[in-house]
Amino acid sequence: MADEMRGLSPEILIGFNLVEAAAAAQKAGSAFAHDIDRCFMGREVFAGFRDSGGVALEQMSVEAMSGLYEDWAAGSGLLHIHRTLPYIRWYNENPLRRVQTYMVHRGGSPEGYLVVDEITEGGELELTLEDYPPGLMDGGLLRGVLSCLHEAHPGVDVVNIYTLRGEPLENDLAGLGFTVAPWFKVIMKALNNAVQERGSVMRNGEELSDLKRWHITAGDIY
Repeated sequence: MADEMRGLSPEILIGFNLVEAAAAAQKAGSAFAHDIDRCFMGREVFAGFRDSGGVALEQMSVEAMSGLYEDWAAGSGLLHIHRTLPYIRWYNENPLRRVQTYMVHRGGSPEGYLVVDEITEGGELELTLEDYPPGLMDGGLLRGVLSCLHEAHPGVDVVNIYTLRGEPLENDLAGLGFTVAPWFKVIMKALNNAVQERGSVMRNGEELSDLKRWHITAGDIY
């Protein structure tokens, strides 16, 4: 069985641990990769976003979104957890959350896709920006996107965006009124074609545990 699965089973295991559990995972042989922060804003701050500045959101099908994602994946040099169309359909049908996919337009021109979800946690309605191409929210687009989301998703109590600690987007989010807080530590462990070397996960000389080379979405975190 092991010989038959060689080269077919997953190369690495990626874990998203609470800060308190990461040390134990590292002692068990996992490599620390990076910190994930939760950037969030409450209802009062979110209510202040009313000017879209020429940005518009258009609902799109999961099939159209999948096509855009596959185009990005084919040309991107970033590592990522591949999301097939059947997986995207399954995720969007989750009965515990309402998932919506948008095309983001600025000045009438398409900029990229955006996936958001709504879920009630602790009696509060939370809206999370789940997935979008890297760099989409740069250059002032985020303010307009938030204004559009405020109109499209009334009653939201909390807005969430998850970021890699230290990435430039965090400064932009803090400037817009988001609170930036430590949330997860990402750990990795070599399983198959990858190997563990000096606290890193490597494959053919490539460091897989350098999370700055990854595109990880909120939907990848469980």
